[in-house]
Amino acid sequence: MTTQYSTLARSWFEDMWNRHRPMIIDQFLDPNCIGHHEGGRDTRGPGEFKAMRLELLEAFPDLHFTVDDVIAEGEQAVVRWSATGTHKGDLLDIPPSGHVAVVRGMTWFKFRNGRIIEGWDNWNIGGMLKSLHR
Repeated sequence: MTTQYSTLARSWFEDMWNRHRPMIIDQFLDPNCIGHHEGGRDTRGPGEFKAMRLELLEAFPDLHFTVDDVIAEGEQAVVRWSATGTHKGDLLDIPPSGHVAVVRGMTWFKFRNGRIIEGWDNWNIGGMLKSLHR
């Protein structure tokens, strides 16, 4: 059964990442949201998330997510995803390699009043780094 939050979680990836519609960030994120990202980096509020998103898109300008599964219960949703992108900018002090990175991961969203209040990203950073050093 599709819920409001499974639809919002799927839209986050489709609209914000794949359709490059950053204007929806302020609609999706609560002003006091917290994002917990791979590598121990946290973002607080939409502004910090936007800056982190730009860093990622500078490294992978053609970044594309495929939503493989979404499970939602109550005001939470978990997305299992895969992503591809060509490494064309610095990332983690790694100069551009021109290689296509393939990454699998999961994002856990916590919602309140239809907006994301907290999120956790976990992805296979080791697999991504390996694909950049072929």
